[in-house]
Amino acid sequence: MKKWIIRIISFLTLGAIGAGVYDTYRGGFFSLPDIPNGHYPISFKNGFRAIVTNIEVSDASQASTPKLFRRLNIANPERRYISAPMEVPYWVEDVWSYCQPPSPDETNYLKKTLPESHRKTFGKARLDAICTIKVDDEVVLRGLIYSVPKL
Repeated sequence: MKKWIIRIISFLTLGAIGAGVYDTYRGGFFSLPDIPNGHYPISFKNGFRAIVTNIEVSDASQASTPKLFRRLNIANPERRYISAPMEVPYWVEDVWSYCQPPSPDETNYLKKTLPESHRKTFGKARLDAICTIKVDDEVVLRGLIYSVPKL
C-alpha cells in the first residue's frame, strides 16, 4: 500500500511540473529576450506578449528575480491586466513587444480615437502601457495593456 501512495504522489508531482513547464512554453517565456532588472514580462492567453518598462509596481522585490520567473501580475498582485492587441501580420503575432506607460497626451488621444467597441470594453479600466514593435526600422503599434483592480 505504501508503494502505491508513493507512486501516486510521484505521478501527481510530475504532472504538476509538466503542466508548469507547458504553461511557461505556451506563454513564450522560453523565447523571452534578455531584459534588465525592473522590466516585467506579461503574456496573455490570446497570444499577446509584452515587456513592460518604467511601470510602478507594489512588490519591488520582483525587479531582480531571474527573467524566467519575473511577471508583471506577480509584481502587482492587486491589479488584473487586460490586453487589447492590434491587428498585425501573422509573422509578428508571437513577437515580444516593448511597452511604456502612456503620457497624458497619448492617453487623451487614445480615449478620443478608440473604436466604440474598445470604449465599451475598456471604458473604466486604467491604461497602463502602450506596446510597440520595430519592423524594418518602423515602429508599429502592437497593442495596449489595461488594468483593473482585483475584486
